[in-house]
Amino acid sequence: MADPAVVLSIDTQSCTVDDLESVVANVTFTLRCDGPVHGFGSWFDVGFAGLPGVDEGVTLSTSPDAPQVSTLALPYACADNPPPSIGQYSYA
Repeated sequence: MADPAVVLSIDTQSCTVDDLESVVANVTFTLRCDGPVHGFGSWFDVGFAGLPGVDEGVTLSTSPDAPQVSTLALPYACADNPPPSIGQYSYA
């Protein structure tokens, strides 16, 4: 219904436990078609640095666009809302 959007980006080398205890985000996106929004799917990418002069590292992605998906997307259900129309839609 809408293009993917980054909702949260975490640098695991500098984040704290407090940064992760409560994650709250407002999401705004543009719908490409009419219909009910039942929920959201999420995935993540993790970059592993390579060894200098040995390899370039590797990225693990659970995105549906990744060539090899190692896990499934995580679903988040929405409360029943009136179906939105094509255009801007916000979820808080």
